[in-house]
Amino acid sequence: MQSTFSKRFTIIPVDSTQISNPPPGLLIRSVLALRRLAIFIGLLIRHRPDGVLLFTAVGVSFIEKSLMAWVSRIFGCTSFIFPRGGRLIDQTEQSHLMFFIVSTLLKGADVFLSQGPSWSDFAVKRMGFNPSRVHEIPNWTATEHHLKIGSQRDFDANRKPPCILFVGWLEEFKGVFDLLEAAHNLVKQGHIFKLTFAGSGHAEEPAKGFVKKNHLENVITFVGWVDSEDIGELLSANDIFVLPSWAEGLPNSMIEAMAGGLAVVVTNVGMIPDFVKDKKHALLVPPKDAKSLEEALSLLITDAELRCQIAINGFEMASREFSVEPVIGKLGDVIEAAILR
Repeated sequence: MQSTFSKRFTIIPVDSTQISNPPPGLLIRSVLALRRLAIFIGLLIRHRPDGVLLFTAVGVSFIEKSLMAWVSRIFGCTSFIFPRGGRLIDQTEQSHLMFFIVSTLLKGADVFLSQGPSWSDFAVKRMGFNPSRVHEIPNWTATEHHLKIGSQRDFDANRKPPCILFVGWLEEFKGVFDLLEAAHNLVKQGHIFKLTFAGSGHAEEPAKGFVKKNHLENVITFVGWVDSEDIGELLSANDIFVLPSWAEGLPNSMIEAMAGGLAVVVTNVGMIPDFVKDKKHALLVPPKDAKSLEEALSLLITDAELRCQIAINGFEMASREFSVEPVIGKLGDVIEAAILR
């Protein structure tokens, strides 16, 4: 973490990033997770840390980090688990078995770090955490770099045609085909715009096939996976950000886009409605609803004044709620208090 956090604490990193995009199969991920668990135990024995901060997604990642929390407890080390991605909540609501597995695994964690009110309710009301062990820590992905892009943007400029950006996994559950359908209909209605997909995944080739079949090559572009340090160029070159996911937590890409001064269209899933007000900070649409997505994009394509106002409101919220130092400072306070308790 390039912030005051690294000056406040001695950090011993354990790299849990996946080895490829798209991610490898379940067997390979499971083997790598077991390897990381062994490395983690070795580091606990060697360094005897006071606390362990565990960021987790769903699936194998959640199982891996939850087991690390249990191991930390055995070593007398305070564990802080920080789930990301709203699918975990959905899975526990849809399956009694998943509820049992998740609630059992989470019992190993000492402190539950929440992205927002929905996660806090989940931890307290569904998972049985004492409210004193649950702390809300918003995402801190509105970096100085992203905010500088937003601060230098000419919000009054009416770029023609408007440029739309999608950043994320190219997967069906990210709403890729909903977006393609919406874009196709917008073109048929005579709207002029450009749409860029930045990312890769299992839907990439079918998506490219859709574009070719419907002669949309002059409108829709695929640039592949873009490293985080290169995202800034895409943010500067676009006006609208769209993320029609079927499930989310509080997506980093949305916050980065707001910080970069883009007007945002996003689905009303996960923690997003906890922070984002429809028609103020972004346009919110239901998931799996290509028609609503089409209407929202049409509105921002044709109404430059609305596009400008939503972009400004989103930028101001990102600056206020998701900038690095205030959130990291709060995280540090929570960690210190729990360790010293």
